[in-house]
Amino acid sequence: MILRYLTLLRYPSRYVNRMQVMKMSEALSASCDFKLYVETFPDTKENVFDEYGVTADIAIEEVGKRARFLWPQSFWMALKYRSIIRKEPKDAVFYVRDVLLAFFLCAFSKKFRERFFFEIHSLGKFPRFVYGFVFARASGIVSTNKKKKEAIELLWRIPAEKIAVAPNGVDLRLFMGLPPRGDAREKLMLPKEKAVVMYVGSAQFWKGVESIQECASKMPDLLFVLVGSVLQGHDNLLSIPRVKSREVPMYLRAADLLLAPYPSHFEVSRLWTSPVKLLEYMASGTPFLVSNVPSARELANEEFALIYNPDIKGALCDGIRWAFDHVGEMESRAKRAREEVKKYSWERRA
Repeated sequence: MILRYLTLLRYPSRYVNRMQVMKMSEALSASCDFKLYVETFPDTKENVFDEYGVTADIAIEEVGKRARFLWPQSFWMALKYRSIIRKEPKDAVFYVRDVLLAFFLCAFSKKFRERFFFEIHSLGKFPRFVYGFVFARASGIVSTNKKKKEAIELLWRIPAEKIAVAPNGVDLRLFMGLPPRGDAREKLMLPKEKAVVMYVGSAQFWKGVESIQECASKMPDLLFVLVGSVLQGHDNLLSIPRVKSREVPMYLRAADLLLAPYPSHFEVSRLWTSPVKLLEYMASGTPFLVSNVPSARELANEEFALIYNPDIKGALCDGIRWAFDHVGEMESRAKRAREEVKKYSWERRA
């Protein structure tokens, strides 16, 4: 198969979608004639590969910078891609995850329109007709969770057989050979005098990070560590703004407890996301708490984690206390999670 992945992405970047695309590109490169198209990519490819723990070479081609004053930018990028698509072999298959880019390419390129697959990560960001236009013309749709598949069938009347459900993945290689918790904490120079409760990820509005701040104020005996985001206000709240993706497993291993506090009042966190974070938590072998939202429950249940109700005030803090009162039970769940996550490798997804 000749597969061309068309994106609007710029590297380097701190956003997790860059990691997702890079990991999928690495996995796809192993099984087909593959090329990843991006807007910009640094000359030092090795630095980006090091950031994400990529070990295989990936064919990557820059499309060139967008003019920032032109809107919508997807329109102008689609014009650039139209000429690129013309030069690709006639049997090339195109893969895209940006709905506006797919929308304009469907209008501009017959060759694209007849041979593209669309990977859907979120619904509701654009008007419904935009999604419907793309869904109706795609050769197939890849949904990162079941809820999106159900919504696409119901709202856009797309046949179920046209939609594949493929949750995001995890690079299991990065979690091999991790040291014991104490050694990991020493290597990262994290304080040892308190138990560590950790969150890894950004502080985007739908991630629920503010609930961690509340628990930190009530639990001065615990150290709350945020990796990848910044919160202030408490002596027992430590923020580590940015680490490389390949360094995340060591941080997860150093924690006593991990948090995934997704709120239920945002559709993106309740229904549309397929959290890479949860899969990394599962792979780390560290106990974790996760809120009871459908998107998270597709990956983790009571066998693997402590589930709490985000709609009950104080439930996250109560869950943290329960976890430390039942360490043996939490460790058993974490062990089962580590076995379960093996089926979510990027290679299997590709």
